[in-house]
Amino acid sequence: MIPLPVAAWLWNRLRWGFFCLLAWITVGTIGYLVIEGWPWFDSLYMTTITVFTIGFKEIHPLTAAGRAWTLVVIALGFIIVAAGASYFAADLSSGELGRLWREGTLNRRLDRLRDHYIVCGLGRVGWQIALQLRQGEHPFCTIEITDKHLDELKAWDIPHQVADATDEDVLRRAGIERARGLVVAADSDAVNLLVVVSAHSLAPQLNIVARVEDAANEVKLLRVGANRVLSPTVRAGQRMAQMLTRPAVVEYLDTLLDHDGETLPFVIEEIELAATGKLCNRPIAHIDTEYPDTRGPSVLAVKPSGKDIILHPRGTQLLRSGDLIIVAGQPEELAQLSDLCS
Repeated sequence: MIPLPVAAWLWNRLRWGFFCLLAWITVGTIGYLVIEGWPWFDSLYMTTITVFTIGFKEIHPLTAAGRAWTLVVIALGFIIVAAGASYFAADLSSGELGRLWREGTLNRRLDRLRDHYIVCGLGRVGWQIALQLRQGEHPFCTIEITDKHLDELKAWDIPHQVADATDEDVLRRAGIERARGLVVAADSDAVNLLVVVSAHSLAPQLNIVARVEDAANEVKLLRVGANRVLSPTVRAGQRMAQMLTRPAVVEYLDTLLDHDGETLPFVIEEIELAATGKLCNRPIAHIDTEYPDTRGPSVLAVKPSGKDIILHPRGTQLLRSGDLIIVAGQPEELAQLSDLCS
């Protein structure tokens, strides 16, 4: 299927040549009608094979005036066809058609994305985020104002826009209304602030995570719509301190949360409870009854919709629609729990 931008480009480039050619075929047909007195279809047929220099023999004997008219039809028809072909060849050599074809293909791929993540900025931090999303096999697309990492993204078949993420049209094209989350990871706090403002205005309910360099700008990013703000420098310092003071705890959490694609017998996940879920309006203790033959997953925390997270909740805690349940257990147990929550 020809992408819409390509079809529009072809029509804009070729329509005048097409109209000129159609007009000359019409004039040529009328000429044979008048000069030779042939039927209209014979006149149209003769004009067409003459204009396109196909070389079939004359369908009726021609008079001297008819031969002269044939020379005129050949000459002007050849000029129109040759001019149109050279004009089209020049456009092809400019690379514009290839660019539009890639743009149309990208638009179709972006339109198919649902519940995906958008990564804005592919610096050192943004690129690591993209690698983590790819490793976790999460659907995502990227936006970067330069052509950084373009070859890798093409090889991995990741939809990517070389564009300015502060532009609302670029965010719309990335499917922000259908996205599950957006991360803003540019090197500039000012750019990140503008992206968050644009994203929040387009999708107020979207989960937005933003990078900040100057800690003084954290409150500004939160104020304009970011759900979470993270400083790579501060976070790296905290992480390294934890590795010094609690190395075993850090190793344990790293094994659960960052296992490099390995299948582990025990993992931590978060599951959202839908209104149609079997566990909706039931206490946490009810989860154990769904696993009569095994211990079942352990509920580590619950984050009610719009409220603070509840650590180590009691078994009497009611689960409601929109709650996020943070659980630990075997992969097959969590798959079953996800079914109970959907």
